[in-house]
Amino acid sequence: LGKLTRVPYWRCLGIDQADPEAARAANKYFASMSEIEQIEFAQRSLQGLSLYGGPIDGRTNSALSDAVGQYQSSNNLVATGRVDRQLVSSLLGRDIKLAGSGKPVAGSGADFETVVNERLFISMTDTLEFPTYKVDMPLQMRVRLNADAYLYCFYQDGAGAIARIFPNRFQPDALVEGGKVVKIPDDEAGFRLVFEQAGSKENVKCFASRTEIGVGFPEALKQGDLTPLNYASLTDLEAAIRETAPADLSVSSSEFLIR
Repeated sequence: LGKLTRVPYWRCLGIDQADPEAARAANKYFASMSEIEQIEFAQRSLQGLSLYGGPIDGRTNSALSDAVGQYQSSNNLVATGRVDRQLVSSLLGRDIKLAGSGKPVAGSGADFETVVNERLFISMTDTLEFPTYKVDMPLQMRVRLNADAYLYCFYQDGAGAIARIFPNRFQPDALVEGGKVVKIPDDEAGFRLVFEQAGSKENVKCFASRTEIGVGFPEALKQGDLTPLNYASLTDLEAAIRETAPADLSVSSSEFLIR
């Protein structure tokens, strides 16, 4: 029955998705699908998670890319915004009620469009097309919000130093238009983010809210842009922001392992 319905057997048996045999089975599921089936499966899954509200037609679109990027960044996957093996494997391991053919998702009485309009999402992707990140590669993030909101992004380098990279002196306005792609840093900025330390992990974490976040920042966060902050980790920084953050605060992050 599981084979017919594409329900992974390891979910039925309670086997960890990280188990080698389960991973091989997930790869086989992915390989058995056509590209259209892979995209449609992602659309149904992400709509079932209330991350995607577009058509279920097996075709890529900007709404799907945003939803994929949101899911990837929230589940420790490389946030490419593309449907790939890692994404499908992760979705197969989740207990998701797949959505139907573009109809509203049943829930608390509110249709899917209402849910999407009420929630604020951050989609983060990087502009690198390489499967691995290497020393001396420049990093540029593409960030998109599904509604007008205030955006703040922070970068932690391989040595652990944390600094605010958006807004910055070259992109001073924290208010971002919904649906508009923001490049961080943009092409005219006078700084670059460059991977410097092999074997390290570097991170970008963004926060968004319809209410201005920066007004309530703790003093330790009110330093200038591109200046090291006195926080040991992005987790500590997030905890400080949440103490005074609005209720609709949305958080998204991307991690990069430097080879």
